[in-house]
Amino acid sequence: MGISYLLNDVTGIIISNWSGEISVDDMTQHWHTVLEQMKTPTGKGSLIDFGDAKPRINFTDLTHFVSTIVIPTLQGKKWKTAIVAHDPFQYSSARQFETLVDKRLEIKIFTNQVDALNWFAS
Repeated sequence: MGISYLLNDVTGIIISNWSGEISVDDMTQHWHTVLEQMKTPTGKGSLIDFGDAKPRINFTDLTHFVSTIVIPTLQGKKWKTAIVAHDPFQYSSARQFETLVDKRLEIKIFTNQVDALNWFAS
């Protein structure tokens, strides 16, 4: 349960796998852990696979997370995020995130990791 991740030093992509119920606190802890390892986001981006997760994040918390953690950390750096959604509820959560970051990040939603990883190569 929670969020696990792998930082691929070759591709520069952080692959996160979500499981179970995920809160904004889980997302915040994950982001800080990744940044601690990376020191600064230097790769191409991140792939978030919702797996069997049930994101339990309301729009207000997500807005705060994006505006106070994600955007300031990236400091205008070009960053791609691929989100793999496996059901309509996950897709809805991914769309909320996509809406909040608008043009500040390049985001695309997929139904599988293969297509998401291929997108980074394009």
